Amino acid sequence: LRNKAKAMVVGTRKALELSDLPPDQTFGIKRATRKLEQLQRDDAPIDEIHTATEELSKLTAQIADDVISSAVKKSLIEPPE
Repeated sequence: LRNKAKAMVVGTRKALELSDLPPDQTFGIKRATRKLEQLQRDDAPIDEIHTATEELSKLTAQIADDVISSAVKKSLIEPPE
């Protein structure tokens, strides 16, 4: 579960970097990501990490389509390096 939580934090941050979502759509996700990361740093009990990963999963599922659409749009607009 700790590895899953770490992967969720990294993946969520990368997805948000690729998106052009407005702050009101990303605020809750960023907050949940910071909370999960803090629990990991604090070596929190597994049940707390589980609860935080479930919370982040629910939040990200709500805007997954928007994030994906935004990331695809951005990648199509930016010229390749």
